[in-house]
Amino acid sequence: MRIFVLIICLIHSFTICSGQLGSVIFNELMIDPDPAVGLPQVEYIELYNRSGELLSLEGWTFYYGEKSYVFSACSIDSAGYCILCSKAAGLQLVSDSPMAVFESFPVLGNTGKMIYLMNENGTLVSSLEYSSGWHENAFKSKGGWSLECIDADNLSGEASNWTSSNDLCGGTPGRMNSVAAVNPDETVPVCTSLYVPSSMQIELTFSKSFMPENLASILNFEILPQTAVVTSALPAFPGYRSVLLNLADSLECGVIYSLYLSNLKDISRISLRDTSVIFGLPESPSLFDLSLNEVLFNPVSGGCDYVEFVNVSQKCVDLSQIWLTNRSDSGTLNEGVRLSEKPLPCVPGSYWLLSVSFDSVVAAKNGVPIPNKIDLPSFPSMPDASGNVVLLTTTAQIIDEMTYNENMHFPLIGSSEGVSLEKLNPLLNSLDQKLWRSASTASDYGTPGLKNSQYNDLMEINNDGFFIQNKWITPNNDGSDDYFTITYQVTEASVANLMVFDLKGRVVRNLIKNELLAASGSIIWDGTSTDGDIVPFGRYILQVEYYTPSGQRNKQCFVLTVLF
Repeated sequence: MRIFVLIICLIHSFTICSGQLGSVIFNELMIDPDPAVGLPQVEYIELYNRSGELLSLEGWTFYYGEKSYVFSACSIDSAGYCILCSKAAGLQLVSDSPMAVFESFPVLGNTGKMIYLMNENGTLVSSLEYSSGWHENAFKSKGGWSLECIDADNLSGEASNWTSSNDLCGGTPGRMNSVAAVNPDETVPVCTSLYVPSSMQIELTFSKSFMPENLASILNFEILPQTAVVTSALPAFPGYRSVLLNLADSLECGVIYSLYLSNLKDISRISLRDTSVIFGLPESPSLFDLSLNEVLFNPVSGGCDYVEFVNVSQKCVDLSQIWLTNRSDSGTLNEGVRLSEKPLPCVPGSYWLLSVSFDSVVAAKNGVPIPNKIDLPSFPSMPDASGNVVLLTTTAQIIDEMTYNENMHFPLIGSSEGVSLEKLNPLLNSLDQKLWRSASTASDYGTPGLKNSQYNDLMEINNDGFFIQNKWITPNNDGSDDYFTITYQVTEASVANLMVFDLKGRVVRNLIKNELLAASGSIIWDGTSTDGDIVPFGRYILQVEYYTPSGQRNKQCFVLTVLF
């Protein structure tokens, strides 16, 4: 019995000393103490023990980038704190919590760095890639205020769980954070990129950190067709935001594959929705493989310029060989920016969005999901009045080019701010300005990364007009014939008015008024008046008027019948 108890105690002791992933976290960072607010002008990092047990930190290692710092005799209480700092800083900081003082503590970069903590057995306990951009405002980001973790049980390491200290001293080293609150991680992780470093490797990146054991299981990755089989999965240490998949055989040129991801959970145990990613073995680009398809050069306040292109070829283009640039006033090519440092496959028919802030574009478009996007570190100048956009290869071969000016916008638009220019069809010549239109009102003036609102099938480009799919309705909400569907197709930018009149000539309903039309679309009338009431049964006249930039007026009338 005594031996059994001794074994249990030894196991318990090991558990206390070892520490598991998430048992101790980075809880506060003073990365810029100048100018001092109330604390000594020194840098520090605070740890918090959320394991529920006393932990010995002796033999643990703190990493700042590639530099390592080993703990000497030190322990951290359950729900307690430990301050990491230099020897000089330890003499100035006043705290009841233990300090881990290092002779050569690193100078903490303000722009951010990967930091992580490993226990004495070499197991990762916590990692964090911080940023000074996590401060709540520009004033506090200037210095003197620490960054504090909001919810210690939120292990995401995301900006949404960090903010500036609210303490009058500028920070709370060794005590509860001033911003502590319940802030659970509810963000669903997504796969952000797929790279093909070689014909026998695939690299996946994710929006959040994942459980390493999930990323290491080859059962969670299936490739179709099954000529490509995953033999090993190597999670990227220490952030676990990417994984390298090794294949049994080489990928075949010209074959389009589907990679299915399943049973993957992030650090907060939130599941990645079962995802299918389409890819192929990247090939070198050729002239006109990619087609410029949409540009926004005059964004709304808080927005950003963007460029969209489409792969119109029949091959998987390597975007690491593509650059985005423009021309100087003299016509020479400017420096430009590379789309990807790693081989990034662009499959045939796919739409791609380029910007410096994908989040800003999504916010401006009310959160519409964008399948393929690349956040670039910089962007060519795109003046509001006129400019130029060029896609070219690493060997300076121009793939596609377009020149824009604000006069290309539909002239009846009050302001072109926030309105993109869309090409009628990706197969058309990008340099022909007559083939570009202002994005439609219905699309909120832009379709970044998606099929254009002004898209026109080349076989139907001369088929103009409005059409009624049904001549009568019974608006009784029974799911059958409850509304009129009015479809249209226009080949020239037009502003339209649609009004419904009764037989006495009175306006019953304005369906659209001075609205810039998409190339094609549909409009619904559910039999209600301007007041929202169902109109009396009988016949009504739908009058359609639409105007082209040259002033041409087109008019159509239809008889509509409302029955009960």
